[in-house]
Amino acid sequence: MPSFSILILAAGKGERMRSEIPKALQPLGGRSLLAHLLETARVSRSKDLVVLIGHKAAEVRKKF
Repeated sequence: MPSFSILILAAGKGERMRSEIPKALQPLGGRSLLAHLLETARVSRSKDLVVLIGHKAAEVRKKF
């Protein structure tokens, strides 16, 4: 069993992207940035996975 944990910091506003969409939900290749990160974390089989959300947290929670 892996002995490492993953912390994803997904609390950004995405201001430099000039979008109302939170950074975690910005699309890339048909999926959100956070979806890409969660898939990578899933296949790594880490011991723990924590996602820190902030800006528009309710919207991010709704998607995931």
